[in-house]
Amino acid sequence: MRNTIIALTWVILFILFGLYIDNKVENFCIDYTKDVQATYEVIHDENWDEADKKLDDLVKKLDRNDLTSLYKISPTIKSFYSKH
Repeated sequence: MRNTIIALTWVILFILFGLYIDNKVENFCIDYTKDVQATYEVIHDENWDEADKKLDDLVKKLDRNDLTSLYKISPTIKSFYSKH
């Protein structure tokens, strides 16, 4: 009986963590798509200075969302990627 309760607890935690990650990924994709669409419209209007600024902002945003967010989750991941 104890093993069943432990297994069910892990299953519930795994499902909740999956839903949380799915929500984070969806929000990131929506924001990224909006930024790319805005950049496309500026490029299409041939406003090159503003397009350059938007592209720089997009690159900075993507660099900030790289593996550094995973480093906060697990020091093991950080040590693994620093070795390779």
